[in-house]
Amino acid sequence: MSLTSSIVSPADRLPRSAIAGVTFLELIGALALLTILFSIGVSSFQTARHATALSSAVEVVGEVLLRGRWMAINSGSRRIVVVSPPYKLSIQDPTGKELQSADLGIYGVKLSSAPTAKLTFDGRGFLSPTKAISITLTNPQDATKTVTVLPLGRIQVL
Repeated sequence: MSLTSSIVSPADRLPRSAIAGVTFLELIGALALLTILFSIGVSSFQTARHATALSSAVEVVGEVLLRGRWMAINSGSRRIVVVSPPYKLSIQDPTGKELQSADLGIYGVKLSSAPTAKLTFDGRGFLSPTKAISITLTNPQDATKTVTVLPLGRIQVL
């Protein structure tokens, strides 16, 4: 008797229906695993989306501040950047007329500023009065970034 003829494969021992498909428990286990992986992925996606929105909002705030400074230098007169929490930034001329504005509501990011909500750039582009002013941006997950305008008109992001 040869050795190969006495070995029985697992397929020969099981009924044909057990070989052809998956069991209900295997299916439930696979679905449970997919559900866990999906929930982890959604959480990571939300975190990344909020972080990206915060970075984009910081860019918009920097652009509005630089544009206000640039407008003051080009016109040779004061320009005022008004921070209107929770979402709006606007550039005004000395009479209070709004020249441009930006709404951060589309990013879901809230603004707060200290010590004042108005940043005045003189005709040379310097902050008046000469005191650094910070604007804090907060996303829905309470992550924050701070944009600081230095007395010489430079902008720092922390």
